[in-house]
Amino acid sequence: MSISAVSTSNILFEYPKNTELNRVLPKNKIYEQGSVNSATKSLFIEQIDQIIWQNKLSAQTLNIAPVDAIPEIQIFIIKLKGTEISHDVLTVIDKAIPLPIIFELHTTNIDDKNDSGSVKIISAYKQLLPTKSSEHNNKIEISDYFESQWLTKTTSRNTLPISLNIQSLYEQLIRSLLPVAAIGDESITQQIKRISQIKKLEKSLSQLNKKINNEKQFKRKVTLNNQVRELKHELKNITLVKP
Repeated sequence: MSISAVSTSNILFEYPKNTELNRVLPKNKIYEQGSVNSATKSLFIEQIDQIIWQNKLSAQTLNIAPVDAIPEIQIFIIKLKGTEISHDVLTVIDKAIPLPIIFELHTTNIDDKNDSGSVKIISAYKQLLPTKSSEHNNKIEISDYFESQWLTKTTSRNTLPISLNIQSLYEQLIRSLLPVAAIGDESITQQIKRISQIKKLEKSLSQLNKKINNEKQFKRKVTLNNQVRELKHELKNITLVKP
């Protein structure tokens, strides 16, 4: 069992016309806001063709209740030069803009392996945590990134989930990307933490299996196999994979 990118098509959403901005954001204006090393700057140049601030989802534009912790949700289209983008690059953007962001990756090279009409959704769950020093000086906490598989741009888009407030909408958008379903009334932070535990267990299992394949001593193999069974049992108890 292994968790990976979400393969379902219900992660593509149609955003209301009144939320459209369609503004190009200069790449250098983003990475110049923080202490970005030369390697990451190079990735911006090598991997990204254009960054477009496509939509701004707010309580006002969507006519739903506001929440102080999440004033807006931004939708960014990133036109890629190829088909790859480093999570380091996305983290720079997320830290430069202290608001939740849903990224749409669009391929632009007609010769790439996914063709010119591909789109992928990727995002991390972002929380703004007030610090003791100042109410206006928030600490940005960013989870791991979760992503869909590549989809064609002709894939039909769904209407936004019904939500009572902007926080609920944001959580539903992020949950659509999570490869493991919530259990009961599990909060999104608990769900993400459990996914992290699953990834660690899967990594440990992979390492143990490699050791077993390279091990020559029978008794040592028996011990390693017992450890594998224990990890698989633990993994089964905390995993509920989406269908």
